[in-house]
Amino acid sequence: MGKIPFSPEQGAALEFALMRVEEDSGFWPTQKSFELVHSIEPSFAAELIILRKNDEGENEILLTIYHNRKAHYLDFEGKWHAPGGWVKCGDEDFNDACERIAERELTCNVNFIRKLGDYWWKPEEHPYGRPLSLLMLCEVEGAVDIHGECKFFPVKNLPENTIEVHRKFIEEFITIR
Repeated sequence: MGKIPFSPEQGAALEFALMRVEEDSGFWPTQKSFELVHSIEPSFAAELIILRKNDEGENEILLTIYHNRKAHYLDFEGKWHAPGGWVKCGDEDFNDACERIAERELTCNVNFIRKLGDYWWKPEEHPYGRPLSLLMLCEVEGAVDIHGECKFFPVKNLPENTIEVHRKFIEEFITIR
């Protein structure tokens, strides 16, 4: 199928919309506009890797149950995952993204220590687009509210119902650490 060029008016409308998104620090006007842009332009996601040592001296990782009411995420619904989210456009740095995500998903504060690695999602692994997940080692300030949907697990014994891509990058993280 041949490409249909934008009319000057359509190009101007797109430029206007993108400038508005930039002015609004990366907030998209609709979910569909967010999905369309991410389907053609990769985005960064920060995945919080929060570790502790158990009584036997083995690494444990903090995982939470994934909840999202959007239909395209149903494959992830109710599964364990590393807390994470999109890094906002504009002037949000890694530390800011980690702090925002921790507050939203864990209701706690974290300090970003360093980037451990990254995982480039394959097209079939994500509902839209190919995000680049940045694995962010963080430490918790104070305590995390550990409950039924937020627990530490041994990195060598993740729950069976862990989101498969998260399992992949956690296992990769184990080998490079």
